[in-house]
Amino acid sequence: MSRQNSLGHPLVQARTLAGLGRQQLASRIGVKPVTVEKWERGERSFTAEQLYKAFRACGVCPGWLANPIGPIHTADGHPYNREEFDRWSIWRDKPVPNAVGEALPGIVGMGGRRLGPHYDRGCCPGAVEFLREGPLETVRPKMAKALQNRLQSWRLKGLHEGLMELARGVGNCLRKPEDEDRILRAISRLRECFPEAKPVPDPMDAKLVESR
Repeated sequence: MSRQNSLGHPLVQARTLAGLGRQQLASRIGVKPVTVEKWERGERSFTAEQLYKAFRACGVCPGWLANPIGPIHTADGHPYNREEFDRWSIWRDKPVPNAVGEALPGIVGMGGRRLGPHYDRGCCPGAVEFLREGPLETVRPKMAKALQNRLQSWRLKGLHEGLMELARGVGNCLRKPEDEDRILRAISRLRECFPEAKPVPDPMDAKLVESR
């Protein structure tokens, strides 16, 4: 999982690029500074609802906040920086009229501008109404539920990738005969946690079998 966020929690990178202190971000989200601190340190879970509040506060794509793979970007796919934060802050208070009229969902970004180079339907919000009016109006329950489900799916996918990476890392560490007991304990623990799991053959082994 090649993440480009080297500052720990994605909220740290978003806050830093926006030029916000913890107190300022906490005020914009509506929580105490200590809560932001615990989010950034991983001491408190960052829920889908809180992700959406952070998106409304900063303009960072909520999909990137949930699964920060690739460059940090705005909700409509533009590289995120202080200028974008300032643009978002002005726009959410005084929305720019949509100059394109009846645009197809997902075609137009903030204030009618074109979508940015990092826009991805699998990551960024998809409806014009959400991009244009999201900061000003309450998200409809159906849309909020869909967002929460999508964010949870990204979180599970990220955790799965992390587990596989860690498993490969463990395999690289266990090379000596004295490691046998550690391997057996790890296998036993995995079977205890995942009784329904079945071994998956290495794809390379399967290819070798087919070639014989």
